[in-house]
Amino acid sequence: MEEAAKEIYTEPKWRRKAGLDDPSPRRGSHHAKHVGVAMGGGQRYPQNLAHAARNLVVFAGLFGLKSLQRIAGWTNPHPPQFPTVTLPHIDFGNLAWGWCAVTALGSFNPDRGGHLVLWDLKLVIRFPPGSTILLPSAILRHSNLKIGPNETRFSFTQFTPAGIFRWVYNDFRTDKDIHTAKSTTAAEHEQRREDRTARWQAGVRMYRKWDGPIQSV
Repeated sequence: MEEAAKEIYTEPKWRRKAGLDDPSPRRGSHHAKHVGVAMGGGQRYPQNLAHAARNLVVFAGLFGLKSLQRIAGWTNPHPPQFPTVTLPHIDFGNLAWGWCAVTALGSFNPDRGGHLVLWDLKLVIRFPPGSTILLPSAILRHSNLKIGPNETRFSFTQFTPAGIFRWVYNDFRTDKDIHTAKSTTAAEHEQRREDRTARWQAGVRMYRKWDGPIQSV
């Protein structure tokens, strides 16, 4: 699966045709293209991100490949992020108590580089090609180590925007819709403030503490 997926990133027909977004200075100097349902970037309701026709053709071909289907598995797809060494960052637009699935791909020595770094937990985790790690990327500052000059590393990331959950919590409305609605009473505004204060506690309770063995390096 890893070899098949690696071909996607090096095959000229995919890289040549797709127009890429500008690099994100928060995550690193690599390029990326976002695909899927989004909410929270100015949308009035959850909807598929718009793309140029040439990119839609490329995405249709990519998502038809068995290798990507196997990687995506049980969650929603997020597109390839090309030669990838990320800077320390948090993905604040993701659900705080949700999971972000990151799959490492490419050809590199995982004993020498490419490790996942969880800065807040003071952990450096070996992250070999073909493996997937799940983490709450909205609350843990993370990055990965550099690889060798003649090596390649790519990342396939899957996540869920927090805006979709907020829209459902709002009875399928945006925050702005509720705040500006004349039908929203003062008591309802106060109740919403109380709900927001307590919601993070409900999210924390979803986590469990695991006291398993951790190997020292």
